[in-house]
Parts: sequence; C-alpha cells; structure tokens
Amino acid sequence: MASIDRRPDGRYRARWREYPGAPQKTRQFTRKRDAEHFLDSVRGDLAHGLYVDPGGGRTLFRDYAEQWRAAQVHRGGTATQIEINLRLHAYPRPWAAASSAPSAAATSRPGSRS
Repeated sequence: MASIDRRPDGRYRARWREYPGAPQKTRQFTRKRDAEHFLDSVRGDLAHGLYVDPGGGRTLFRDYAEQWRAAQVHRGGTATQIEINLRLHAYPRPWAAASSAPSAAATSRPGSRS
C-alpha cells in the first residue's frame, strides 16, 4: 500500500511498504506529480519483483561478504582460502590509507642521487 500526504512545509511525502507489515519507507518531493510518478514506479517494481531497497546500498561490502561467507557450506581448506582472499584482496587495508603518497625511496631511480 502506498500514499501521498502534504507536509506543513508544502512538500509531498510519498509513503510505501515493501510488503504487508514491513517498516514504512518515505521520500519527499516538491511536486505532487513527482511523488505520484515515483510511487507508480515503486508499485510496478514491487509487482514485477524488481524493487531494490534504496537503503540497501548502505550495507558495507565487508559486512555483506562476512554474512555471505557464514552462510556458505565449504570444506575447511576452501573456507580458509576464501577468508584469506577476501582479507588480502577485497577488504580495505588500514595501513593502505595511512600513506597514499609514494615514498621517496620508492620513486627514486637506481643510481641517481637526491
């Protein structure tokens, strides 16, 4: 179910639920026509199974990957290899952000004097 109501500040609030009993989602618009168009697209996406939660992008990759990894059934060696690959190649490394500029030793050419 979806609805539009006018706020005291003159804006229009579109309200909808992903499924009955789900938490209510809202989005505000300056024009009622824009709110109606948005709700029409949300209703269509819900009906066709194409709806993507706008807040879903707020999940960090590391959190999602750990949930995925915990849900998989692997042998011990495979699980260990997946954990190592994620840690070394996919997760951000705290020491990488500390020094983003190349050091002088790494940029100097062999045989040249500084």
